[in-house]
Amino acid sequence: MPYKNIFSFEPSELYVAEKIAKLGKEYEVFFPVKDEAVDLIVSKNLSNGERKVSTIQVKGSRVGRQRSFFWKANILD
Repeated sequence: MPYKNIFSFEPSELYVAEKIAKLGKEYEVFFPVKDEAVDLIVSKNLSNGERKVSTIQVKGSRVGRQRSFFWKANILD
C-alpha cells in the first residue's frame, strides 16, 4: 500500500499561505494533517476577542514558466 508524504507541501498551497500571512498579525495559517479536500485552515482574531475560522481549497497549475493559483475560501470579513 503506497503512503503519501504528508510533510510535502504543494507550491501553490505555500504561495497562498504566504499571501494570507502577509495580510496582518491577526491572521494565522494552519496546514491540516489529513489531506481531505481542505488545504489550509485560516483563523482571524477579531477585535471583540473572538476568532473566525475558514477552510481553503487551493488549485494550482503550471504552464511553462508562468504559474497561476486559484483558491476558494469562506472569506474572512
